[in-house]
Amino acid sequence: MKQDFHAFLDEYCKRHPDDVVHVTEKVSPNQEVTALAWALAAQRCCPPLVCDIVGVTKVVTNLFPSRERIARLLGCKDDEIHKTFQVRVRRAASLKVVRRGPVLARAARAGDGGEADGALP
Repeated sequence: MKQDFHAFLDEYCKRHPDDVVHVTEKVSPNQEVTALAWALAAQRCCPPLVCDIVGVTKVVTNLFPSRERIARLLGCKDDEIHKTFQVRVRRAASLKVVRRGPVLARAARAGDGGEADGALP
């Protein structure tokens, strides 16, 4: 099974557009994503939060706040979460270390002049 978070997120957003808050405006990396999540929670709303521009990267948070969403993500019923998770963990794909790839092309490095300066080794 291919494990690709970007493909997973795209598919989830297509299947459940009303369950996702998508922020396309620039968001400060200095606790603003957390502030947005807390503001939504104060309204008893806990959607996945997708922020396209947080400093020099994209941030996705709040994927697992409820059993209902975890079951939806795993493709099972609420009472099958533990069993389904255990089955999938036992057949997890092996890690593959790569020297080049799309994810590395978008990596921010300390000293590149971006907002990540000092944050990454």
